[in-house]
Amino acid sequence: MLLLASAFFLTLLQGSNAQNKTSVTPADCNTIETDAGVALDLVNRHRRDGYVFGLFRVADAHKLHIGNSSVLYLTLDVLETECPVLSRRHWESCEYGEIYSTAIPPDLLECKDCPVKVEVLEVTEQHKNIAAKALKKFNSESNHTNYFDVDKVEKILKMTASREGHILGFSIKETNCSKSAQQAEPTLQCDFLDDWHAYVGFCKARVISDAEEPDGTDISCELYSPWVCPHLLKCLWLYRHTGDSNPTESRRTDNCNSCLCPFISA
Repeated sequence: MLLLASAFFLTLLQGSNAQNKTSVTPADCNTIETDAGVALDLVNRHRRDGYVFGLFRVADAHKLHIGNSSVLYLTLDVLETECPVLSRRHWESCEYGEIYSTAIPPDLLECKDCPVKVEVLEVTEQHKNIAAKALKKFNSESNHTNYFDVDKVEKILKMTASREGHILGFSIKETNCSKSAQQAEPTLQCDFLDDWHAYVGFCKARVISDAEEPDGTDISCELYSPWVCPHLLKCLWLYRHTGDSNPTESRRTDNCNSCLCPFISA
């Protein structure tokens, strides 16, 4: 497992302001996992790309007492899971570890003892082109009506043996081009649909860089429905019927990971 980041959070516990005395006390790291989970949920809820963070450990915890109120300060060490943020899976249901298996695909090796070099690359625009090449296979084989394009390459791994190959993970998004139109005119300029209507997805692909390989691309993609939050729809309904641009009742986020009523201008 790879430790990716340390994050700093605070949780405000409201109380009476009858007193103004302040004090700082350490918190027991073994008893604040619930609060740490809530803080991590908030972080994951507002992310739009990458991989879901999971809790590795609570590195530090202390409370600032102000009268009858207190502020809990947490420093969390987090790990990337194998779940893409687009999946909206809860971090506790995700597995930890590298998104790619480090096993060398057999078709990269022509001999048992061939030297193998494995590199994790920094993502560049060139790698988006590799992802686009792999996505052509998905577009041609899927039963979806519209054409998908690469949104963002998240990770890429280069493997060099007797031949060279790339294994990568990337997000995709539905465009306004039908597959038939794009296939008829490959140079057709396609734009992403807006978030309310576009299917999005996450793909894992392997591309073998060999002109003589008849089918050197393997790809699997998981698609997710357009981002429609029932609580946001409720918020819009309440605004239209009551004029309340931020109704308290509609701020629940039970079944929607990224839904708080935004400010709605008239």
